[in-house]
Amino acid sequence: PFTLQLGVKVLNLEIFFLYAIIIHDSLSGMWVFERSVVPSLHLTEGDWNLSPQIKLNAHKYLGDRFGEIKVTQRTRLGETKQSYVKTGLGHLKWIFKNRFTQREGIQSAD
Repeated sequence: PFTLQLGVKVLNLEIFFLYAIIIHDSLSGMWVFERSVVPSLHLTEGDWNLSPQIKLNAHKYLGDRFGEIKVTQRTRLGETKQSYVKTGLGHLKWIFKNRFTQREGIQSAD
C-alpha cells in the first residue's frame, strides 16, 4: 500500500540524515549474513524494530562489507492487523533514540 511505501521512504531518509547510511528498505525482513557475525550485532530488539537494528548494527560492524540487494515485493493479499501509522511512529522514535544511545559493545556512530 501507498502508506507503507511512503513510511519506508521516510524511515530510509531518517536513517540517511542521522547515520549517513543509504538503505533502500529499512524494514525488509530478509537478511543474509554468516552465523559468525551474529554475536557482533548485539541484537536487543524482539519486536518490529529488529529489522532496522540488524541493518544499522550490521553496517556499523561490517562497514564496507555491508550490502543491500533490492528485491521486488508484491502486494500482500488479505487484511493486515498491523497499524502502519502506529508501527511507523514507533520505528521513527526507535531509530532516532538508537542514534543517540550508546549500547554495550556498539560504538557510537561518530
